[in-house]
Amino acid sequence: MEIIYLENGIKWKNGDCEVTYEADNIEFAADSLEFIYAEIINDDGNSEYRFLDLTGNEICKYDETNVLQIKVGTTWSNKEYEEIMDVYIIGGKIYAMISPTDIDVYDLSSHYVGTIKAPFGYTYYRFVDGEKLSAICQGSEENADMFGRIDCRFEYDNLTNNWVKAGVTY
Repeated sequence: MEIIYLENGIKWKNGDCEVTYEADNIEFAADSLEFIYAEIINDDGNSEYRFLDLTGNEICKYDETNVLQIKVGTTWSNKEYEEIMDVYIIGGKIYAMISPTDIDVYDLSSHYVGTIKAPFGYTYYRFVDGEKLSAICQGSEENADMFGRIDCRFEYDNLTNNWVKAGVTY
C-alpha cells in the first residue's frame, strides 16, 4: 500500500476508498497487514507513535512518557509502564513490549489478556511485521550458532503458547 505524505497528514487507499488522516509533523508512516503506523514529532521535540486501522480510526498510541493509550469508543484507556520498547497489533490484539522479558497483551477493548515471556535464554528487542506475531530476540553467548550469531527471529505459536525459532537475524 502506498502512503502519501500531505502537509498536515497522510493518505492511502483502502480498497476503492481513499483514506486521509490529519496530523501535524508526521515524521514517518508505514502500513502493516492490519494497521497504519505513524511516528509524529510533537512541538516539544518528543516522538509519539500512533496506530490506525485501515479506515483511519485511531487504535492506540504511546509516547516517551511510556503510557499506552487504547481507544475505546470515544475515550482513551491508559496503561502506564516504566518502559515501552515496541507495540504491534495483529489478530485483534495489541502487543506491548514493556521490558526485555515481557509482552503485555490487550484486546481492542483495552482488556488485559495476559503476558508473554521471552523465549528461554533470549530477551526481546523489537517486533517484526508479518502474518504471525514475530519478534527479534537477543540471545546470550551460550545460544550463539556456529558463526557466533546470537540474534534470532521467533514466531509465536498460539496453539502451544510458545515461541518457535524461525531463524537467525543479522
